[in-house]
Amino acid sequence: DLGSIQVAQNADTMYIVHPKYQPQKLTRTNDTDWKITAASGQNYPFTSEGNYPRAVAFAQGRLWYGGTEKAPDKFWGSMGPKDDGTPQFDDFTTGTGEDNAVVFLMSTAGGRVEDIQWIGSNNKYLVIGTFGGVSRVTGASEDSAISPTSVNVRQMSAFGAYKSAPVLMGNSIYYIQRNELAAQEVYYDLYQDSYISETKNLLSAKITGDGIRQLEVTNGRVDILWARRNDGTLLGMSVNKAQNVSAWHRQILGGSVKVESMSAVPQ
Repeated sequence: DLGSIQVAQNADTMYIVHPKYQPQKLTRTNDTDWKITAASGQNYPFTSEGNYPRAVAFAQGRLWYGGTEKAPDKFWGSMGPKDDGTPQFDDFTTGTGEDNAVVFLMSTAGGRVEDIQWIGSNNKYLVIGTFGGVSRVTGASEDSAISPTSVNVRQMSAFGAYKSAPVLMGNSIYYIQRNELAAQEVYYDLYQDSYISETKNLLSAKITGDGIRQLEVTNGRVDILWARRNDGTLLGMSVNKAQNVSAWHRQILGGSVKVESMSAVPQ
């Protein structure tokens, strides 16, 4: 089950989701005081089998969940912050007020049910990866916040998404394509005035072997997109976006070892 866990962290609180289990809330009071409990709250809808979300993220002052077994194309946002800025991440009371919780369905031109695989965000909008592509979610306009009466879903990429969470590098979003064989980059192109989706290993198709399962990013003199291959091989793609340069490489680890998971720590 570990491969299907997704998490979202805000300061000393982390929410952990899995489609088979009730969401969990991990809190840290100090270095030696940690507690994990089942997430719950006012009008909390994720307490029974079939109603556990597979995706979670923080964005626009709300906690977002998405993609349950019974409603694979639905996503929920908690209530917004109170007037004094206090968050209300565990309150899912719906209504028509600007700060009320929100519930929406992913919609497509073809009327297909879009299974939500993950939820992410950048500094402008919510990003949702589905089996059929990647979409951005905003209010009525690009610069307005999502509310119960204002939501707009626009597709950015038609390449379906794998369930592993995306990563951000600058203004680009990187995610694993549904077939697990390609890493996709989605970014806004000023000259074309549209969002572009690029397959990053198009010229190195065999580098991903029989598939990749996880991505991470480190920033430094050279930014690197890391990828964990299904066979335990560690891949990296060095990126210089200003020069439009990206180059793949394998990281050879000593001994008979396999990479099972990875995490990047800013340093």
